[in-house]
Amino acid sequence: MRAFGVPKILKIVVGLSGGVDSATTAVLLRNAGWDVTGVHLRLLKEPDPHLQKNEIDARAIAEHLGIPFITRDVSGQFENYVLNYFIREYLSGRTPNPCIFCNPLIKFRSLLDVACEAGADKIATGHYVRVKYDHHFRRHIIRRGTDPKRDQSYFLALLTQEALAHFVAPLGEMSKDDVKRIARRFGLKAVERPTSQEICFVTGNYREFLKKFHEVRERLQPGDITDTRGKLLGRHKGLAYYTIGQREGLGISAPHPLYVVRLENKTNRVIVGEKSETFSSSMSVCKINWIALKGLRRERRAGVQIRYRHNPAQARLIPSVNGEDVLVEFDAPQASITPGQVAVFYQNDVVLGGGIIAKP
Repeated sequence: MRAFGVPKILKIVVGLSGGVDSATTAVLLRNAGWDVTGVHLRLLKEPDPHLQKNEIDARAIAEHLGIPFITRDVSGQFENYVLNYFIREYLSGRTPNPCIFCNPLIKFRSLLDVACEAGADKIATGHYVRVKYDHHFRRHIIRRGTDPKRDQSYFLALLTQEALAHFVAPLGEMSKDDVKRIARRFGLKAVERPTSQEICFVTGNYREFLKKFHEVRERLQPGDITDTRGKLLGRHKGLAYYTIGQREGLGISAPHPLYVVRLENKTNRVIVGEKSETFSSSMSVCKINWIALKGLRRERRAGVQIRYRHNPAQARLIPSVNGEDVLVEFDAPQASITPGQVAVFYQNDVVLGGGIIAKP
């Protein structure tokens, strides 16, 4: 706890989700001498039992710790920046990662706003990452959490230098077992909660979630499933219901396993092929947010993570002529590179930056 002690009492705003990670973050900071305020962000306009329970649990945590508690309704911003993006990307044949966009656009921005209003010096969350100012890079940087099973640096790759300058992450050098042990010591009931789902606003299957929206039901059209040579194999129910690398639920029969290789928005076709056809040696990445670097002026090597559950693959990063995009050339071909997902560039455990995969 001494690592997060402060020479004088400073105010800090902690995002409370209702789970054990953010609850433990709050208790660690409170016990280290910070003046802690808990903040819960209300994401959806329509009541959702799962998210309502999160708010109730977050309030109970704040009461248990004896800290002020604020609920901030960010449903309008969430709908504009995250939910509509989530729907739009699927309808366009891309596979989005809404959590990565929600962090900089909604969660951290909102926490910074509350901190400013409350006169707080810092913000904190329960992410398993390490954040500091690095004199070598001369930038605020993100490093992987020391527990590889819990590291969440991938999800924070789009954070700005402004956000990182105010960000405290007490769990970066802890394991989940450490966190649970501390939570039990301080009587936090959140330790008994099940692990949170990957997309907080989607309960169950994302396809069923999409069906709730009129825009999706209106625009989704069935189309052809073909192999990479154009042979018709069957019909699909709508591009939004398929992702690159998918094998199950295609509704077609073949003498060997087939996987989704490509989704073609213009022709409304799902292209399938053998496992070997899902591999690519390169990809282009756009809309890049640099963290440890100010930009990429010349070719450099990095580890590239193309989805959350993916071991970074060694590659060359080649800047485009306009300096805005990057061509990634892998040392070894990678399976199921998915447009719409986020690629994160690493130098060892340091996040160099990240951007949107445009195409393999």
